[in-house]
Amino acid sequence: VNHDGGPWHGEDVFTHSMLVGDHYGKVNPEDKRDALGKLAAYFHDVGKPMVYDHNARTFLEHENVGANEIPNILKRHRFSNDEIGFIQTLVANHMKKPTTLKGIRRMYSEIGDNYGYLLKLSKADAVSNLRKSPEDVSRSLQVINEISSMVDQVKTEKDTFIKLNVSGHDIMTEFGLKPGPHLKPMLEFVKDVVFEDPNKNIRESLLSSLKNRFGLWLTLPWMALLF
Repeated sequence: VNHDGGPWHGEDVFTHSMLVGDHYGKVNPEDKRDALGKLAAYFHDVGKPMVYDHNARTFLEHENVGANEIPNILKRHRFSNDEIGFIQTLVANHMKKPTTLKGIRRMYSEIGDNYGYLLKLSKADAVSNLRKSPEDVSRSLQVINEISSMVDQVKTEKDTFIKLNVSGHDIMTEFGLKPGPHLKPMLEFVKDVVFEDPNKNIRESLLSSLKNRFGLWLTLPWMALLF
């Protein structure tokens, strides 16, 4: 209460949080997660006071710090781990607004159909800033509506990119590699290729791309006889 909301807000952190929760709107009584989404809206900026930079008046990483604080709050009120995890997901991701299909596919692969609740929170956040002009609010809502349309498109194609056709085990087997942190950039590369174009989610094609990108050599069956 009365905590500086930063240069981009005309209200304190508490007032903003209450406005966002209120603007989240009525919840579907048959959808428990919608009610949890509204609670997440009230909690979305709970991390701000903990990361506040007095000189810059900024709140860097407040979404992650806030998400980590959620269990400390909700376990006292007997929320289940699943409920806490859902609210953490919305709080942790409320600052992310990818505007490309590639970015949205990546985000959808992480949070799935929770995306709908996140967009509802984002709309509430956009209209709960007393410093924004009506024109600014309108532009923010337009961006979120465009993201929503792309999410609808991505949902129809999710089967083409959610499950990658190359795993870490495949990479080790095909290229004779051992487990270790060196696999992480390779898997991230595979994700990047597939999120850019799901049509490339083909095992042989991805392995070939990995070979070229990282200078790898395929392990041929006869090579095992040499070791």
